[in-house]
Amino acid sequence: MSEGDKYDIKTFGSLLIGRRYDPHITITRLKRKEDAPKAIRILGDSKRLSFSPKALILGYLGNHGAVTGIIESFHLK
Repeated sequence: MSEGDKYDIKTFGSLLIGRRYDPHITITRLKRKEDAPKAIRILGDSKRLSFSPKALILGYLGNHGAVTGIIESFHLK
């Protein structure tokens, strides 16, 4: 993981965000900044990650990777 990636996780609670990654897909965001060290450790140790999304959302991207408005939401089963 690059220093920029570590900074993004620690600062914004998300990986692969901002102008360095436009366009991009945000898989998730940390709810608490205190979880950042654990997330960095888990991501750094993982060779492969899997997840089960509840929805996919297409939205307008604002500052720091925040979604400022939802264009469409696709709920998954």
